[in-house]
Amino acid sequence: MMPDSEYYLLLLHTLFFDHPLRMVECAKLFPNQTSLIAGFDVFLRVSQTSMKRQEVLRTRLSGFDPEKYLEKLKEKGIGCLYYHSLQYPECLRHISDPPLVLFYKGNLDLLSKPMLGVVGSRKATDYGERAAAFLVSELSAHFVIVSGLAEGIDTVAHTTTLQYEGYTVAVMGTGLDNPYPDSNKVLFQKIAKQGLVLTEYPLGTQPLPYHFPQRNRIISGLSRGVLVCEAGEKSGAMVTARLAIEQNREVFAIPGSLFSETSKGTHLLIQEGAKLVQKSEDILAEFQHMSPQPLFETKQENALLESVSIPIHLSDEETRLWGCLGVEALSLEAILEKTGMPVHQVLQFLTLFEMKDMVQQLPGKLFKKQRLFL
Repeated sequence: MMPDSEYYLLLLHTLFFDHPLRMVECAKLFPNQTSLIAGFDVFLRVSQTSMKRQEVLRTRLSGFDPEKYLEKLKEKGIGCLYYHSLQYPECLRHISDPPLVLFYKGNLDLLSKPMLGVVGSRKATDYGERAAAFLVSELSAHFVIVSGLAEGIDTVAHTTTLQYEGYTVAVMGTGLDNPYPDSNKVLFQKIAKQGLVLTEYPLGTQPLPYHFPQRNRIISGLSRGVLVCEAGEKSGAMVTARLAIEQNREVFAIPGSLFSETSKGTHLLIQEGAKLVQKSEDILAEFQHMSPQPLFETKQENALLESVSIPIHLSDEETRLWGCLGVEALSLEAILEKTGMPVHQVLQFLTLFEMKDMVQQLPGKLFKKQRLFL
């Protein structure tokens, strides 16, 4: 038998998972399931709930069978985290509309670590994806990276963290038996094994549009701060940033092109006081009370050590040229002098490096390494 307190939280959640504020209101009004059931009809009338909505809620109440539901969760390897549980994160507990029940797969211990939300456009530009990957590759040594499993920046945040052997949490807008989008089903499985996936939505919940703004309060609520990599003025990432501000979290934004629609939101946030971010230290400086030592051992021990930064699958000649390049731009003449290689060979390799986004060519035939490959 499950404890009465868990039974009640699951009942409240079943009724109001799609209306968190109403769930919290009910929890305050009714101390237990007996009082809730007794006063349910009166509550619906007083709260001016529409007739259509009342019908939905009564159907949920009459069909509530927690033991049967928990058995389904167990069959699918899904756990329940309740509001009163010791492992429920304290920072999430104190937002205005905390989820009373979270369904999860993965490592709950990650919820006790400092977390950073990373969000942005589903239709990210190449610049936005590269900027997100560069920053997350370093920040994942200091924070558990939290995002929403969406396409674009979310996907980059999760995959980069896994690539550098950090830990990531995906907060979903669907049931855990229905990962969305389809293109991220493999990523979902990886995070479930190596990190943590969370949702407040019951089994079978489809990806309805209003679910994603609602789940964003959990991303920001879990996080000490939120980094917005790219965002239109009206976007889910901006919703997350606004929620972070309401929850008294730090907000960070990456500047972008004046001509990019996906930079208008981040520029607006910067105008309103979000911290402009160009490097990971800009974020870490806001959390000076944290240990300066990385929390996690990651593949990237030091992004500035060029001796360990050689990309794989380079020939001996390509490696020689790569070793001559750095963060400071070099002229073609200087590269030829340093390498002693024929000009046609150098140009061939530089073109190949540019195509792979390993090298950037600046006006005047100047070349430097991309920061992602430092």
